[in-house]
Amino acid sequence: MKIAILNKEKSINNGALFENVVSQELLSKGHKEYYFNSKKQGELDFVIELNGKVVPLEIKSGKDYKRHSALCNVLADENYGIEYAYVFSEGNVEVSGKKVYLPIYMIAFLENEKMADTIYKLDLSGLTFDKDMQHQFSHISELMLKKERQHEDKDVRNHDPGRCGCGE
Repeated sequence: MKIAILNKEKSINNGALFENVVSQELLSKGHKEYYFNSKKQGELDFVIELNGKVVPLEIKSGKDYKRHSALCNVLADENYGIEYAYVFSEGNVEVSGKKVYLPIYMIAFLENEKMADTIYKLDLSGLTFDKDMQHQFSHISELMLKKERQHEDKDVRNHDPGRCGCGE
């Protein structure tokens, strides 16, 4: 098999080979892989969540990598609200409408952006609780406030007036 791949024998199914490589790379980057198949619209190789958005991925191994009716059908369906899709192939970088064509090796750079630590504040003042729930809510609120104070204390300890220019 390895020799056949190196010799680029036509009997090798490069499409399946490419899809397996892409699947391994996506999993190594922590992506969850989803599959889409609809009798009406067709099949997509992969669907992932990238930076909070649903992004279809098509993997093409042949010269006609711009033919993908299922992808066009899904992108045209406004119910899905998909902003863009990636087509990975042996071709070069190109953008056509909502489709971004990339060389297959660029799958290695498909990563979610790292998000900074986020503190969420919940306003639950409009909710009513029984006594047990009130006690549990009070305990959770105390823990959240304690964590918030620790975060603020950390910010104060890391504050450098000379660097930020605030004069404090």
